[in-house]
Amino acid sequence: MRQGIIPINKVFQDTAKISFNGELILRIGGTKTFTANFFDGSGKPMADTPVWSVVISGTDTVPDFITVEKQANGAVQLKCNNDIRLLGRSIDLRLTGASGMVVDVVQFTIESLT
Repeated sequence: MRQGIIPINKVFQDTAKISFNGELILRIGGTKTFTANFFDGSGKPMADTPVWSVVISGTDTVPDFITVEKQANGAVQLKCNNDIRLLGRSIDLRLTGASGMVVDVVQFTIESLT
């Protein structure tokens, strides 16, 4: 009996990654910037167009108290209304590549200014 070895080339899936400075906190009345990063199956940066969405964690409901202030160069800046009743709310920021093949989600919490 003869056996052969067939070479297998592993192909990894492209990925998306949301980057940001500091903690996953958005302050009441404040803004926070998030940046889209896309990587090919080898881990090398690649170009894709970010599609951002913001929902209340655990739902598909778009919050009316978070607004998109700016969106440019792969980044999005979110602003939270200045309303004390929002303390402790959890929000999901979803990033999808325009190709629809890559997704990343970060969950942040709304906290007070101090």
